[in-house]
Parts: sequence; structure tokens; C-alpha cells
Amino acid sequence: MAKLFKYIAEVLSLVSVCFAKDYKVVAVPSEYGGTKVGVVIDDGNALELQPTQNNYLWVGKGNDPSNHYYYVILNDANNVVAAENVGTQIDGTGVDGFAILRTSTESLNDVYGRPYSKAGDLLKPIPRIYEESDGIKKFSELYQEGEVQNIRAYCPDLNQVNAFLSDTGNDREISIQNCELTVISSENEKTVTNVTLELSGQGSRGYPKRPFKVKLDDNSEDKENQKIFSRDKFKLRNCVFDCTYIKNKLAVDLSNSLGLPAGQASPARFYLNDYAFGLYDLAEVFKKKFLKNNFHADEDKPNYGILYKARTYQGVTRNYLVPNPDIYPDIYDLAYVPDDKAATPYNDITELIDWIANTLPTASDDDVEKYINVELLLKDIVVEYLVDHRDGFFIAGNNYFIYRANGKFNIWSFDFDATFDRFAVYPVNTPWEEYQNIPAQYSDTLTRNPLVDGILSREKFKNQFIEILKKTVSEVFNTDSMFPRIGYFQEFLRADMYWDTLVHPPAQMYTALNG
Repeated sequence: MAKLFKYIAEVLSLVSVCFAKDYKVVAVPSEYGGTKVGVVIDDGNALELQPTQNNYLWVGKGNDPSNHYYYVILNDANNVVAAENVGTQIDGTGVDGFAILRTSTESLNDVYGRPYSKAGDLLKPIPRIYEESDGIKKFSELYQEGEVQNIRAYCPDLNQVNAFLSDTGNDREISIQNCELTVISSENEKTVTNVTLELSGQGSRGYPKRPFKVKLDDNSEDKENQKIFSRDKFKLRNCVFDCTYIKNKLAVDLSNSLGLPAGQASPARFYLNDYAFGLYDLAEVFKKKFLKNNFHADEDKPNYGILYKARTYQGVTRNYLVPNPDIYPDIYDLAYVPDDKAATPYNDITELIDWIANTLPTASDDDVEKYINVELLLKDIVVEYLVDHRDGFFIAGNNYFIYRANGKFNIWSFDFDATFDRFAVYPVNTPWEEYQNIPAQYSDTLTRNPLVDGILSREKFKNQFIEILKKTVSEVFNTDSMFPRIGYFQEFLRADMYWDTLVHPPAQMYTALNG
């Protein structure tokens, strides 16, 4: 009988190895004062994990937990220097928070100090009230709902890295080249090489938490090295003007609900080498692929136009589509220019502005709709009005795109971090008729946006605007839809928001911001 017991015990021991759990966790141990990562199963001894993906993902096998498990940070002597079960202390902060005991049996990539790998039942989307844009149909998993992407750039050229971090505003186009980039989601991980990090943003670029534009090597001989989740470029927006971290995301959600070409966005954690930079808003870069997906989806040989990215001039002159040819190159960035239009890049702008001033006042409604994508413009105005986009097209003459597709102009706003009462000039309860007035500090020559005023002065388009506004408020921009969405982000991102307040990126503040 004793031999039988021994036999069964040995078989069960062997079988338990076959059914061992894969433990995988995203962590940068130096952030917590350690050098390695381990897992503690059912309060036993720490099992050391092995580094993969440029020491960003730590993996190993162990028994399935009977009760729980948690991750720990180890030093070279295998002593525990930080542990999830007592709080996720950032090295040097003396602050603990979010004690975690894990019970999941799923084989997902965990993230040290974060209770959720996926949102799961927490996820609360908002309704889609108009047909989705063609661009959203070309969805990329890089912006997967209910996840926070983990992104780490390993850049070995420390001279470039130090120049980037120490710049105080003298080098506006500074970049770091030849980096390796690792992106880890809950179920996938990938590392690509020869990646370039560029400084992004306008008013936000001078803060230690730098905004980044990430460019992959789209000319790589290895096609697997050209893209991540079908994207070869993306932006990491630093949220320095948004303490909620979700204003741009909420506005993009609303825009997509209305079928606008807003692109995709999602939260992401970012590290440069071993430096934690914090929680970012991961956003699409609007280039040729974006234009193809949104404006030429069914065309085999698109006749691409120029994508203009409009902004204010030296932070003073607002850009309201009025004649000012001398500064067109300064206020209309050429985000994408096809070769056949490179010789005369501002012809479309000149024509559009002339049309607004001289043709719009007397044109028929049909002619207006042939020249301007009126429905897109009206939906954009609805979004700008509801989220109070004081830094967008409608009021500020800033942060908007112009793209002419097959003869018709498309105009829509972007960059929604300074919304939801962030830079409010008028009270929230300001009536629509008064809200349309351009504040005196924005313009000393205009009281209304000339294109919007010309469109809304027509009964047909004004009624269309009112219907879009009513539908938006009744079906999506209301407490029943927005509050659960905000509550979801509040819980899902709580640990990351806390973490972001503790990390201190080593980059220098721009001199102009210190003054």
C-alpha cells in the first residue's frame, strides 16, 4: 500500500509540472531599487524569473497557486526589496499604495503593481450613434480598448539620450536614433529595431515628461520590423495639461461615435532605457496611411491631396482661414505632401480662403456641399462645443486639419487635452448664440469664425447642426453614457495615475517655461 501511495504522489508531482503556470510580468526592477524580478506563490519563497524583451518582460514557470501569488523585486543577493502584496513603492519615494494579491489563472502578461492586465467586465464603451468612419474599420490592436500598452525604448547611444534629456529648448527637432522598441500588451509582445524617437507636441514639449513621436523603420528588409500592429508611426502625448489623463481619449471616443476621422487613442506606459516617463495618451499619427483609410478606402489608385495641420502663429495670431499669405508656411504645417503637389503646396489653402471670402456668401447650398464636407464640419463643431475645445478650430483657430479629397475640403479638429473646462473663457452654461463669439483676446479683427458663420447662416445647415447636436446629447453625451465611461477609466487607470505622479522623468524643463 505504501508503494501505491508513493507511486500516485510521484505521478501527481509530475503532472503538476506539466500543468505549471506561466508567470509573466512587465517590470523595470531598477525603478524599485532592485535588479531582478520574482514571483511568490501562496506565500512561499520567491521564484526568480528570467528577463526577456530587453529586460522588460520577466518570465518563468511555477505551480498554479492554491490561493494567490504576487510579484517581488529582488536585488543581486535575491533579497526582496519591494513586493506587490505590501504596496508598490517606487524607489526613493517612501510612498506605498495598491497592495496586490493575484488570483487569476489566465496566462496573461501581468504588469508589476497594476491590478488589471485587461479591463474585462470593467470596460464601459459609449454608444456609436453614426456609422463608423472607414478609418476605424481599419482598427489597429495597438490601441486595443481595455488595455494599457507597455512601451519601452532601449536607446544605446547615451550621447543622443543625454542630449535629448538635457535640451532646454534650443534644439526644436532633436531626436534619438537606432533604438530598440518593445511593446507588450496583455497577450502579445514584440521588439523592433532601428526606431527613431522624435520630440513631439507644441506647448507641451518643454516639460520633463516629454511628448514623443515614434517612427519605425518602414524601409527595413525584414517586414516584421517595419510595423507594430500594422502601424509604423505613433505618438505618445504627455498629458501635462490634463490631470485626468483621459480628456483627449473621451473627446476621441465622442468623435468616433459621430463617425469623424479622429483616429484611435489609448493609454500607455512609457520607459526610455530605465527611466520611467509615466502614463501617456497613445495616439495615431495622421499621415498617408490615415488618409488612405479615412478618405480613399475604396480607391485602388488614390489621388492624394495635401494634409494641412493648422496652428496659431507664434502663439499669438489665430488661424481663422483668412488671407495672410506671408505666414501660410508658419501656420499650415504640411503633414503630408504627395510628390505631384510639392511644387505648389499652398494652392489649396489660397483657393479655400478665397472661396470663403468671395464665393460662400452667394453659393447655393448644393454648391457648398460639393466644395465643403458640411456634415463632417457640423459634427466637428458639435464635438468642439460639447467638450469646450477652446484650443480647436471653431473658437481658437488652432489644432485642426484640412484635407482636400477628390475636390472636397474636409476640416476637423484634434488635440483635445485642453478641453472639458480646462481653458474655459465662458461659463459652462453659456448659451449657444453667445458661445460662438470669438473672445477678444483671441482676435482683434473677427467676432465669428468666417467659415462656420457662413455655413450656419443657412437654414438648411443650421437645422442639420441642431439635429446632430440633439442626437448627440440624447444618445451619447449624457450622464447615462459618459459617467460609466469615466468611472471605468477612474478605476482601470487608478494605479497608473498614482504611479505617474511619483515618477520623475530626468529631462530638463525648457528655459522659457522656467522664466
